[in-house]
Amino acid sequence: MQINTNATLINADILGKLAKYKSLINHFTVSLEGLMIKHDEIRGQNNYKQVIDVIRLMKEYGFDLLVNITIKKSVTQDIDKIMKELLELGVSRFNFSRLRPTGISREYIDEFFDYSLNDYNDFMKKNYSYQKKYALKEYVDNIDSSELFDVMGVYCSAAAYTAAIYPDGRVSPCSFLDEDFSYLGIQFDNILEKSFFDIWRNSKSFMYMRNFKNECPEACEYFNICGTQCPLESYKQGNLHGRSLYCYLADRNQKFKDKLV
Repeated sequence: MQINTNATLINADILGKLAKYKSLINHFTVSLEGLMIKHDEIRGQNNYKQVIDVIRLMKEYGFDLLVNITIKKSVTQDIDKIMKELLELGVSRFNFSRLRPTGISREYIDEFFDYSLNDYNDFMKKNYSYQKKYALKEYVDNIDSSELFDVMGVYCSAAAYTAAIYPDGRVSPCSFLDEDFSYLGIQFDNILEKSFFDIWRNSKSFMYMRNFKNECPEACEYFNICGTQCPLESYKQGNLHGRSLYCYLADRNQKFKDKLV
């Protein structure tokens, strides 16, 4: 189990109560937007300091944590400085993820999408070298594992081996799918009303994701590596079953922002 948090409500009292469940918690996932100026611009003044203080507190209580940073232009420019700060904090598990076009990210289209697919690929190669050099062995083994593709054939793990539980008890195949499933008229089951195993096996939202297909041809040379089954990315372009925002086949030099409808 991992706990995803922006860290704004985490304090010593909460960590003390969670300490007895430490063996069940694989890690906390804490979000950063890069260096302090960019992070505070997106998440609010003085938020960066608050998050860093909570990261230190989590380390004091012995919790493992992963710092997740969404890739954007400022991150690609500051990657070495960002890595230096993470390593000085003692963070040994980190991830740089591509933008999912939902929530506040829609307000930062120019910032998030103003680089080409080639730039994105170059950055991810550099990130991979950092993972290999600095990350926990267990985490490196995971990103090297071919099992990721054995489940669904793509990066999307929703309803295959991951699920998300919201604070109100709703259980979703993926934490990004609220808007899509609202559009489809599919309700999330609630863990306060049904067992997790019942939801995992029988929920309409989980069954929908397991049967989800898009229009990408299996003959595409990138079919098994690009993660194009994400309905959220397709839906943002007006077609739930269409191609991804990050379609390699469409135009490798096309800028992401030009793909948004």
